[in-house]
Amino acid sequence: MVKLLAMFSIPVVPFSFITEYFFENCRSCRDYFFPFLVFFAFFFASLGFGKSGFLLSLLAVITSILYTYKLFKVKSVEEWVFNFFIATVSLSWLNTKNMLLFILVFAVPLIVIHFLFYHLKKQGVSLSFRELVGIGSYLPKFSAILFLAIIASLVIAPAYALFLSFELIKGNILLALIFIVEWIAWNWVGFKLFPNIIFGEPREINGYKDIEAEEAFPLTFTLIALLILPLV
Repeated sequence: MVKLLAMFSIPVVPFSFITEYFFENCRSCRDYFFPFLVFFAFFFASLGFGKSGFLLSLLAVITSILYTYKLFKVKSVEEWVFNFFIATVSLSWLNTKNMLLFILVFAVPLIVIHFLFYHLKKQGVSLSFRELVGIGSYLPKFSAILFLAIIASLVIAPAYALFLSFELIKGNILLALIFIVEWIAWNWVGFKLFPNIIFGEPREINGYKDIEAEEAFPLTFTLIALLILPLV
């Protein structure tokens, strides 16, 4: 029963469709949906599970491929964070022994990104990729942390996940190829969408408030801790 519940917060199809339904339709809880999803993912992963078995492993791979494809169609930062989380952490079912660490390396930078843009959303900013252009010119602290978080999400986290899953991947060429192709896709989408947010030419300079030092410090510290984690 616990394993069944875990499949909603460490999503695999068809359970991920229910999680996605609530994400899309619960507008009143959208701002906190992703943090709670991560919290429950941590909670269930900490309980530990035995081997997933062939069917669950297959569902995990299918889920990752499906939500990687969905990344190409996202229109807002919130959608990108949600779909990227599922595309990556679903693969943690392949190696339940390291599930908690696997989820951690992706969840930390995504949580940082979520709260960075929540800071803008509270000021009435649209989180559409089409509307968010060139904020680096007037939100320097925000943009510096966002840049670190994107690097952590697209480069550091997948590299560490590959290390955690090396024993599994080295014996399965097909799985290794799927992971590499997905990693390329994650980077292609991420580095296509986010540079324009930071470095693009803003349509107009808006009076949005940058994050304060007391907000920036814990976010930056968390990201730096993640960056050095593979070296520990």
